Amino acid sequence: MDTFAVSLVVGMSHKSIGKAVFFRAILFFAVFQSAFAGIGWFVGQSLSEIIGIFDHWIAFILLLGIGGKMIWNSLRPVTNDRAFDISDYWILTGLSIATSLDALVVGMSIGFIDMPLLISLAVIGIITALLSIAGFFLGIKNGFRLLGNRAEIAGGMILIGIGIKILLQHL
Repeated sequence: MDTFAVSLVVGMSHKSIGKAVFFRAILFFAVFQSAFAGIGWFVGQSLSEIIGIFDHWIAFILLLGIGGKMIWNSLRPVTNDRAFDISDYWILTGLSIATSLDALVVGMSIGFIDMPLLISLAVIGIITALLSIAGFFLGIKNGFRLLGNRAEIAGGMILIGIGIKILLQHL
């Protein structure tokens, strides 16, 4: 949802985006999300024996924090400094890293609950790509008037819901 929100903002600040920049941004977002989730998974696997008793609480707290932060950020006023020039590789890389930090935590959660790695990473990459495409198109078509900050609120609520589900499954 972070990449959706970034794509939406970028789309809103441009009347059109060149095909090369469009596909590069989608690729960067998807690859970084999957890679960071994979790194998180390996960290989660190496720590699973040590903190296996508390893993569901850790996943819940981390997802609650990330989801809460997304909701909190959505309540701030939108300013022009949120628009990004994604044709610059450094800006695109920075955005890809910033929006993927949450995936690191999600990857740890995947490791804690012992989900299959490759399937999880593929799903994360595909969903990220699809949400980025949707964000760009909605933004270019004045999507902010339709969704506004609700996109980040929805993303935050989804993360909190996943955290609650993990906690309830293990209690």
